Amino acid sequence: AAYELLHLGANRAAGGGDDQAVALTPAYVDGALEVTLTSAAPLAEGLYRLTVRSDATNGLQNLAAEFLDQNQDGTPDPYVATLEVDLTPPAVSGVAAGTCLVYDDGYDMVTLPHEALNGLAAYTLELWFQTTKTNGQSLISAIQSGNTAAVQFWLTNGTLYVESASSSVSATLDGVYDGRWHHLAVTYSDAADRMEIIYDGRLLTSAGYTGAPPSVSPGSFIVGQEQDAPAGAMDAGQAFSGALTELRLWDYARSRAEVDAMRFQRAAGDEAGLRACWHFDEGTTTITDATGNGFDGVLGDWNSGDLPRWQPATAWWNDHRTLYVTYLDIGGMDTASVQDTANYTILASGGDGVFDDGNEVDLTASLQSVRYVPATRGAVLAFDATLPQDMVQVTIRGTATVRDAAGHALLGGNDYVSPGVPVALGVPAIAAVVAPETDTGFSDSDGITSQTLPGFRVTVDQPGTIAVDSARNGSWEASRDVTAAGSWRVDAVTPFADGATTVPVRFTSWLGAVATTSVALTVDTTPPEVGAVTAGTALSFDGSNDYVVTTAKTWGFTTSATLAAWVKTTDDTGTLISLAHGDVNNELLLLISGGKAQVIQHRQPGSYWYRNGTSVINLGRWVHVAAVFDGTGVNAMRVFVNGIEEPLGTTGQAGSPAAVSDATPRWVALGGRLRGGSRSELLAGQIDEAQVWSRALSPAEVAALVATAPVGNEPGLAGLWRLNEGVGTTVVDAVAGCNG
Repeated sequence: AAYELLHLGANRAAGGGDDQAVALTPAYVDGALEVTLTSAAPLAEGLYRLTVRSDATNGLQNLAAEFLDQNQDGTPDPYVATLEVDLTPPAVSGVAAGTCLVYDDGYDMVTLPHEALNGLAAYTLELWFQTTKTNGQSLISAIQSGNTAAVQFWLTNGTLYVESASSSVSATLDGVYDGRWHHLAVTYSDAADRMEIIYDGRLLTSAGYTGAPPSVSPGSFIVGQEQDAPAGAMDAGQAFSGALTELRLWDYARSRAEVDAMRFQRAAGDEAGLRACWHFDEGTTTITDATGNGFDGVLGDWNSGDLPRWQPATAWWNDHRTLYVTYLDIGGMDTASVQDTANYTILASGGDGVFDDGNEVDLTASLQSVRYVPATRGAVLAFDATLPQDMVQVTIRGTATVRDAAGHALLGGNDYVSPGVPVALGVPAIAAVVAPETDTGFSDSDGITSQTLPGFRVTVDQPGTIAVDSARNGSWEASRDVTAAGSWRVDAVTPFADGATTVPVRFTSWLGAVATTSVALTVDTTPPEVGAVTAGTALSFDGSNDYVVTTAKTWGFTTSATLAAWVKTTDDTGTLISLAHGDVNNELLLLISGGKAQVIQHRQPGSYWYRNGTSVINLGRWVHVAAVFDGTGVNAMRVFVNGIEEPLGTTGQAGSPAAVSDATPRWVALGGRLRGGSRSELLAGQIDEAQVWSRALSPAEVAALVATAPVGNEPGLAGLWRLNEGVGTTVVDAVAGCNG
C-alpha cells in the first residue's frame, strides 16, 4: 500500500477518467537502500505516475519510524515521479518548408526588449500572422508607465485597432479569420501626426494620429498578450491565438510600395532602416534579432504553462531557409541523434518534381544545423542558403542512427524517405485579359464583347492550375492544368448576362502557391439606340498644369460676395474659384480641402478667415458648391453643398481680417490658385457654371442656383463662365466680357 502506480491513459494526465491502477509487489532486502517493484503483467505503452506515500497509514518509514520526507522540510512528503514506457519505434509524420511560432494555451507570449521600440519618432511594425479566433485578441502590446498603452494592436470582429494612450486608428481586415497567412504593416510618424495600416499589400487607413513616440516600460514589449499592467495582469481570453512569423521593426514610416516590395521576402538583416528583425525560425526559446543589434526576445508563458510551440509554416516566402520535420513517438526523440546533420540527405528534384530520374540536385552540404524541439517532437533543419523553388526530398537514416529516447531506431531501423516537399518562393506571377479573339468590341483589348461565354487569356510564370470563377460565386468552375509558363486560354462555362462585371481568376502553382487577379468584362448583346440628346459641356482640369485665368477687373464688391460652381472630382485638394491680384492681399477662395468644401478670405499675409464644410464632396459625381462672404467674420462665412447650408465645420482666424474689398482689380482663376506668378492647389476634375456675385446671396437664392442656372442679368451677378464652349482656348464671361 506504500506504492501506487497509475497508467494515465490516452490523455496522459491524472484525473481524466481513464487512469488505471497497476498492482505492484515490492521486494526488499533488509539494510538495502533499494526496493524492487514488480507488476503482475508487462506494462503497456504509455505514461505512468508512481507515488511513494508518506502518510501515517501507508507511508514509507525508516528504522527510526520517520515517514518519507521527500522535500526534507521536516514535514512528511510523498515521492511522485512519471515514467514513460515506449515500446514502438519512432516514425516521421511529415516534412514542410519553413517554420512559425504557434500560440495556443492562452498565456503564450514572446517578450522583446523594450529598448527596441523606445523613443522612435517614426517606425514601421510588420508581421505575417494567421488566426481563426474571432473575438478580441492582442497581437502586439507595449505598456508605458501608468499602465497605459504605448502601442497596442487589438483585433476584434474583423477590425484592427492600433491604439496608444491618446489616439487610435482602425481598419477592417477582410478575410482575416480564414486561417490563411496575412501580412500586416503599421507605420507611424510623429512629425506628420499620421498612422497607416497596410494589409496584404493594400493601404486601408491613413489617418491622423497624435500619440507620442513610445516610452515602453521594461519587460512590457510583448507579442501575443494584452497587458493591464507592465509585463502583467494578462487575460487568457484576450490572448492571441494562431501563428506568427517574420516580425520586423523599422525606424521610419515605410511607404505602401516599400512594404509591398519586401512582403514576400525574408529580410537579410542589413537593410537600411531595419532596427530589429525576428524571423521566428529558431526552434529554441530565444528569438534572435537578425540585424545584429542585439534585440533578442524570449518565449514565455505568463501563467507558467507551456511555451509557444514551433511548427511548420505553410506560407510561401521568397527566402526559405528551413525545413521542419515532425517525428512521431510517445516518449520523445534522442536529441543527439536527431541533431546530427550526418543523418540527413536533402535532394531537390531538378525542377520536374520527379526523383530517381538522374537530374536531382544534392542540397545536403548546405544543411547548417538541426535543432530538436522536444515539446512538439519537431526538428528544424536550417540551411546556409535559400532553398530552390522546387520539390525537395528528405532522407533520414534509421539504420541504428536516429532513435527515440527509449533507444528504438527510426522505423525499426529503416530509412525514412519523404514525398516531395514543395518549396514555393513568393507568389507566382499572373496576368489576365479577355481573350482577344473573343473581345469583339471596337478594340480587341477593351474587355467589351458580345459573347456570353467569352474566353480569358491568362499568363503565368510556371506550371500549375488556372481557374476562372465565371459564376462569381466561389465555385471556380472553369479550370485548366498548364504544364509550363506561358499564356493560356480558359473559356467561361457559366454564361454572363449583359452588363459590366469583374471576373476573378486564380492560379495555383505546381508547388501550391496561390495568386489571384481579376478581369474587367462588359458583355453587350443588345444593339445601341439613342436615349436622349443634351446640351452643354464642362471643362476638365488635369490637376498638373491646367487652369483658367481672366483679365483683372473690379467686381463691384462693397462688403460681401458669393462664389459658386458645379464640380465633379475625386481629388482630395484643389481650387474651384480664386480671386487675387498677385498675392494674398484681398484674396477670396473656394476650394476642396480634405475632400470637403473650404472658403478662405485673406486681407494680407497672416491675416485671414477660413471655414470648412462637413460633407465629403470628392466622390466622383456632380456637386454644387457655394460660399457666401458677408464681411463680418468667420462665423458669418457660409458654405452650401447642393443648395443646403453646411453645419459649422472647422474654422480659423489669424490677424485682423476685414470686409470684402474692391479696392484693387483682381483676376478670377478657375481650377487653380494663382499668386505672384506661381500656381498651386490645382484641381483634377471638372468645373461647370462658375459664378462670382458682388453680394451675399440668401440661402433660398443659393438653393435656386442648383435647380436653375443664372441667365446673366441677375442683380449682383458679376461674372458667369458657363464653360460650354466645347472648342478653343477661351472661356466666355456671359456678364461683363471678362473672358479667360
